[in-house]
Amino acid sequence: MRTIIMAAGASRRLQPLTDTIPKTLLKLGEKTILARILDTAREQSLTHFDIVTGHGHPAVEEFAAEYQTAHPDININLIYNDQYDSTGNIVSLQYANQAFDEDFLIVNSDTIFHADILKRLLDSNHPNAMVVDNVSQLGEEEMKVLTDDKEAITHIHKSLDPDSATGEYIGIMKLSKDVKQKLLNSLDQTINKDNSLYYEDALQHLITDNGITIHPVYTDSLPSMEIDTPEDLDDAGKLILEM
Repeated sequence: MRTIIMAAGASRRLQPLTDTIPKTLLKLGEKTILARILDTAREQSLTHFDIVTGHGHPAVEEFAAEYQTAHPDININLIYNDQYDSTGNIVSLQYANQAFDEDFLIVNSDTIFHADILKRLLDSNHPNAMVVDNVSQLGEEEMKVLTDDKEAITHIHKSLDPDSATGEYIGIMKLSKDVKQKLLNSLDQTINKDNSLYYEDALQHLITDNGITIHPVYTDSLPSMEIDTPEDLDDAGKLILEM
């Protein structure tokens, strides 16, 4: 299984900390966010990582070389998205299409999460699944999901009503290699309409127009969070003590 890590964004809300580096290289305690993601993945015997970069690519390149030297059992492949500053992260996922030949994970590089969350996802019997926080209170900013009575995800978008949503997609999911062609089609068609969108918009197309079923894997009480602002960074520094 391959792991696509989405790390191309400019992270403007965290400037000046992110003037020259992506936020995934900010430190939480003694480790960067990216090192924490890789360490957790390695604990689950994941060894092949495709990191989609953009802003701060040289810094990620330096980090990847050092990390791989320290952990020679893994392979880190960097994929540079030269459109990162003018398109949404849906284009970054399209750049990573070489990974679709195998079963693969998608991990947002600004998400921290308890190690058992990843274990639950990998252990799920469903070949296509995403991690959903079903406990935290939802607002306008979260990437919300709705599920049906068969526990399949029907809708994913920030604009969903927080009061009726099932929970928040926290930025970690797995997809089977069997969805490759339909995912490629969904990415192409969505990007052709608007290349500024999130990759979750292509997932909605995958569900609605291509008949792919994606199931939720719930966090329950396990901690996780997305880091977007200086306040988030402070809160994440405290949250890692629970992981």
